[in-house]
Amino acid sequence: MLSGVGGRLVAIGGLSPDVNDTALHRFVRSTAGRARPRVCYVPAASGDFDRYVELFYEQYPRSECEPTHLELLRGVPRAPAAVVAEQDVVYIGGGSTPILVAALRIHGLDAVLRELWEAGGVVCGDSAGAHVWFEGCITDSLGPDLQAFPDGLGFVAGSCVAHLDEGRTELAAAALLGGGLPGPIWGIPDGAALVFEGTNVAEAVTSREAGVVVQLERTNGTVSSRNIAARRLR
Repeated sequence: MLSGVGGRLVAIGGLSPDVNDTALHRFVRSTAGRARPRVCYVPAASGDFDRYVELFYEQYPRSECEPTHLELLRGVPRAPAAVVAEQDVVYIGGGSTPILVAALRIHGLDAVLRELWEAGGVVCGDSAGAHVWFEGCITDSLGPDLQAFPDGLGFVAGSCVAHLDEGRTELAAAALLGGGLPGPIWGIPDGAALVFEGTNVAEAVTSREAGVVVQLERTNGTVSSRNIAARRLR
């Protein structure tokens, strides 16, 4: 635990049911620092999509943790904040970042998640579930084209670009130069994760053959980039 300075934050670029990212899920469980951690999955960004919930229980078996999930759109429990507060790890799934942010705020979970994290808990997620922890992101949830969305929860400074590819990198650089997104911008490819301890970057990890997290910063009217090689998980 990292009580007093914030816990761990694991921002995953993206996942695919066609790729074995089991090592990445094992890593997420291990960040709690205890045997059989309590792990809660929040599928709000996908509209509480049943298949994503099924995949969560496949990757977080009861033999390794105490899994549960929390629906915020289809069947909200009487006290969602109490469910979140008792977890060691809260994993937020992918989908629409704006819908996710709205759902968390409506139920007051933005404050509860921050309290959990500041007390030493683990917050994490993939795609929209990675975007949400930063001040802003690049998302395809606002229309047919990728757009800047500068309204995340802001647990850590800067912005996040999940599913990193060349097109997203170029758009992120333009948004950074034009003031559409706060920097630094962290670009995270699928299968890779950027890990924070408190508000400080600890490392990047990946469950795939290779992965590089890209940091973009604005300096004197130009954008500079730095690559962070991801440690391969086994």
